[in-house]
Amino acid sequence: MSDAPTPNTADLSPSANATDATGGATPASPAPTAPAAPRTLSRSRRVVFGLVRWLARGLVVSTALVLLFSGLMKLFEPGEFAAALASHNLFPRAWVATPGASDLPSPAWATWTIASAELGAGLGALLFALGGRWRSATLPMLVMLAALAGYAIALAVRPPGAGPVLCGCPLAPAVVEDWTPLALRNVLWTLALAGAWAGVR
Repeated sequence: MSDAPTPNTADLSPSANATDATGGATPASPAPTAPAAPRTLSRSRRVVFGLVRWLARGLVVSTALVLLFSGLMKLFEPGEFAAALASHNLFPRAWVATPGASDLPSPAWATWTIASAELGAGLGALLFALGGRWRSATLPMLVMLAALAGYAIALAVRPPGAGPVLCGCPLAPAVVEDWTPLALRNVLWTLALAGAWAGVR
């Protein structure tokens, strides 16, 4: 029976005291990294942007309905609108009204043009919106509101008379003495619609 010592298997393991070619210790493999945390910030931003987009689209649709209603009312009652424009004294009277047989003047070309522009901007915006072309829907209304804001600013800077005059605006008081609130409203409305133009897709 042989008395030779049994070899130590731990010393023969290739992984024990492993060295590289230069005699140095073999570097340990990097520890596995933990999975990245879910990007909750990106998800929150998507929710916020989606909400802003729908608010912008709501403003576009509501503005289109207002302009559509305003244009229709002016076309249905052109004599009253012509009388209101004539009382503002911003346009030559021959542009907005001509003497009529009734108490109300007969509307001239500027009266028909303004009313038709409001109607066209509102109707066109609704049609573009139905087709998903939100920026195309917003742009003509933005031009129309900017023109209305400039008109109200001109009346606020140079009032048409000493007393109240007809407004000619379906969504405003029948007579107006101080045009500053209407000018401010139109300016803020224009700025809000400009923001909607940037926010809709």
